[in-house]
Amino acid sequence: MPLSFLAFAKRLAELYEMVFPEQPEWLDEELDWVEGEDVAQAVGHFLERVAEHRFPLDTDLVGTDPDACEWVLWHIPVTPLGFAAGYSDEWEYFREPAQLLVKLSWSDYLVEDTRAYLAKEYPQLDIPAGFETGGLSRLLREMNLDGSLAALPELLDMVREEAGNVWLDYAYEVLAETGGFPDWEDNHEALAEEWREASPVAERVFALMSWVEEDLTARLALVVDTLLVADHLRQAGDEANDDNE
Repeated sequence: MPLSFLAFAKRLAELYEMVFPEQPEWLDEELDWVEGEDVAQAVGHFLERVAEHRFPLDTDLVGTDPDACEWVLWHIPVTPLGFAAGYSDEWEYFREPAQLLVKLSWSDYLVEDTRAYLAKEYPQLDIPAGFETGGLSRLLREMNLDGSLAALPELLDMVREEAGNVWLDYAYEVLAETGGFPDWEDNHEALAEEWREASPVAERVFALMSWVEEDLTARLALVVDTLLVADHLRQAGDEANDDNE
């Protein structure tokens, strides 16, 4: 092994020992590194194991480029599932009904005329002026929604960055722009624990998106109707509170 590769080998061994203490045999695997591509392949294999056994991350980041290895050996290339809701140029790439929820939740901050914008984007939907999604997650849960719609409050929490989980609240685009990727030493255990909590939520949310896309017009309208019912419950609660004061 060339001397220039020794630092990479030492660091990779540290990561295996740190992240996979239950797999000591992986430390005994022979590292027959001759070219830079061999280093990249070994680092990429480590990332694939992390993605399979711990949490999702960008396993293609290294590829065959040894120059990309050093950064990855110190920083975790996580791929969180949150929405870059503050970046309006990203909205069109979101699946429904996430795209609708993002526009309902964030248009007031990023669009000059929210009512006109929503009418243009969703002419088939009757969305009242001044509609707000804040506080609806709790009410949606209390409605005990059936089937795929049961994940609607979880998706709304993700859109509003209120899920309380780094995998669900943060977006890859934000981390890439700010350079806020976590380091291995301080974060790998917490990320694995939070992913165990986030994984079933993500599965339900993706199932909701697929269900809506199967009959987009009708089911998107059903999502709006469900949100409006929750909003009606909120207004009724506000009025009751006013009467009691």
